Amino acid sequence: MEDVSVDEIWDYQTDHARIFVVRGELDAHLSADLRSRLEAALLGPSEALLIDLEDVTFMDAAALGDLVTVFKKARARGAATRLVAPSAAVRRLIHATETECVFPTHRN
Repeated sequence: MEDVSVDEIWDYQTDHARIFVVRGELDAHLSADLRSRLEAALLGPSEALLIDLEDVTFMDAAALGDLVTVFKKARARGAATRLVAPSAAVRRLIHATETECVFPTHRN
């Protein structure tokens, strides 16, 4: 894995999914941006939302709360939403908070 020194989010559309890629530290500031983008995507035509967290070096409780909120909204709308390749930092927080059942996950 390359050195991740920039905190950023980018996204793109495939035929069936909107994919969000997050790099760096996913703290309250960056997670607010991610949450608003994900909520906007839930209103669009995508069949699925995939959130790639492979290059996240840190995630705080605010970011976790934002993801829980988005996953609940997605579930209520019938949208398939998945975490993709969550980093060790993300997996540790999810495990420590016992929220594994909230987040369907793809390892890669």
